[in-house]
Amino acid sequence: RTAERHRTAAAVPSLVAFASATDATRSERLACLSALLATDLETGLEMWTELFEATSSNAARLRTALLLLASEQPVPVETLALLEGRGEVLEALGSAATAVSTGTDRVAAFERILSGGHRLSIAWAMTALLGLPPEVTSPIYTSMLETLIDGRLAAPVVAIEAASRLTAVDPEAMIGILEAAAAKDEAILEALLVGVLSSTDRAAAGRLARRVLGLGGRRADSLSILAIARTDEILSPSDLDLLAQAAAGGGRLDPSLEVQAAWLYLDRLDRTADALADDADATR
Repeated sequence: RTAERHRTAAAVPSLVAFASATDATRSERLACLSALLATDLETGLEMWTELFEATSSNAARLRTALLLLASEQPVPVETLALLEGRGEVLEALGSAATAVSTGTDRVAAFERILSGGHRLSIAWAMTALLGLPPEVTSPIYTSMLETLIDGRLAAPVVAIEAASRLTAVDPEAMIGILEAAAAKDEAILEALLVGVLSSTDRAAAGRLARRVLGLGGRRADSLSILAIARTDEILSPSDLDLLAQAAAGGGRLDPSLEVQAAWLYLDRLDRTADALADDADATR
């Protein structure tokens, strides 16, 4: 690990020797490969290719491929081509990594992974998307969420994270997604609003929530008013009533969100200091 952190070239011979040892376990070889890819990419790629080609198990090949992609090193297209013809999951990974490297067909390549339902591949893809510009990721997240609404997304759990990211990078696209979900499936709308609520752009989240407030059921409205209350927007009496209901447990929110709703309600009434004083008195 020291070699990987500091990219110490002097460690390369030892890493090569250890990775080549006949008594080294596969896990030990993979650990050495990870360090080699960080310290001497050319040597690391050579050893990675040898190990990958010598592997017959699909599961082991997948772990080896994910190690290479997780290294975040510039991998030659010819190396990525080794993933072709190795099954759908490996081919999809190779296509997406090649798309990132060449800048072509990125939307289709990532859609292929994200619709496939393979958990580790999806985790890599979501991490890789963080390194791409908004003009690339926006259509990918939008396509993911459209697929979710159509009932064709194999791993809907990633939709919450996709909604959170799309809210920040392209709120206009997210408006269409939320409105389509509201017209089609209340459960999907609620899941998307959880993502909106977790966005790093609270102002955008509040604006989006305002657009769909009243289009869903009790839980959707509670999530919406919570996102709105986190902004500087002035709340109407009906907004405050809805926030109070959410805080009191009438919005079917998780307990942690109910607590947030309660504090936001008190803050809007300028009563947080009183609540803290009451809490201090109660603990004496």
